[in-house]
Formats: sequence, C-alpha cells, structure tokens
Amino acid sequence: MCLERRNAANDPKNTIPTVKHGGGNIMLWGCFSAKGTGQLHRIKGHHRAMYRQILGEILLPSARALKMGCGWVFQHDDPKHTAKATTELLKKKHIKAWSGLASLQTLIP
Repeated sequence: MCLERRNAANDPKNTIPTVKHGGGNIMLWGCFSAKGTGQLHRIKGHHRAMYRQILGEILLPSARALKMGCGWVFQHDDPKHTAKATTELLKKKHIKAWSGLASLQTLIP
C-alpha cells in the first residue's frame, strides 16, 4: 500500500519528466535470412548516400558470417534502392538482387 498526501500527485518529487512529440530519432540498416540475423548498422547522415557503402561493407560480411554460400538473393526493401549505381555495385560484387517488391506493391490493394 502506498500513501500520499492530498494534492501531492503533481509535486516534482513525485513525477518523472518525459519528452513528448519526439526528441530524436535513429536510423538503422539490418539484414536477416533463414540462417539468422546479420549485422545491425547505424546510419549517420543521408540514407541514400550511404546505401551502396552499407551493401559493400555490411551486407557481404553478414552473408559470410551466416555461411550463406553463393546461392542467396538479396531483396531490396524499397524500390528507390534500385538506382543504376546500386544495381551496378551489386553486379560488380556478384550479388544477385530481386527487386520484385516494387511490382508486388502494385498488386496489393
């Protein structure tokens, strides 16, 4: 049982300060497969500018750590990630990519 004095509920010693309507954000990139989860990477700055760097430095080591071999296919999570420069990087690194998510989204009502 907890007893408190009358009109003491809003006393500063009885309240916990909170931040409402935001207070910051953090953007993360990660990958997963049936074999497990890959590295989680914090994105600093503009996501589009770092996407190719993340694919080269985080995706490939994650695939190796999960012992994925060479038969896996990378699926983009957003059609905007299929830019020509990104597609060229994936080809250069011999990463098979499926961007069918963009066409699936048009089929969903």
